[in-house]
Amino acid sequence: MAASSTTKSKKTQGNQGNSRLRSAAESAQVDGWEPVNDVAVVGRISSVGEVVTLPSGSQVISVRVVVPRSDGRSDVFDCSAWTAALRRKVASWRVGDVVSIEGHMRRRFWRAGTIPSSRWDVEIAVASRILKSNPT
Repeated sequence: MAASSTTKSKKTQGNQGNSRLRSAAESAQVDGWEPVNDVAVVGRISSVGEVVTLPSGSQVISVRVVVPRSDGRSDVFDCSAWTAALRRKVASWRVGDVVSIEGHMRRRFWRAGTIPSSRWDVEIAVASRILKSNPT
């Protein structure tokens, strides 16, 4: 899965009449590298959220995936499903299920009152349950 992000850079200020906007992708092509924002996570579900409807009308469901490290610690990833098909799939997962997620890192911004906030999460593009948890 190869994806590229295109982000507009700010136009330079000052007396540079020939300056123009260049996207990150355009810069990369000139510099000889390809931007990639691909993430693959395989781990256990530690929490499944409810479907939330945002003020924009978009719906999203989030899950938290724990991936153990070889040193005994763990990494925790917040992952969000935005399409209807992925929301249905993720909503069927339970705490303890082992899942595989492929997607892209995104930084989400919002305001809590007057305080700006943000967080990083994995926007799910492909998801599957590898192993169901044992019900107790």
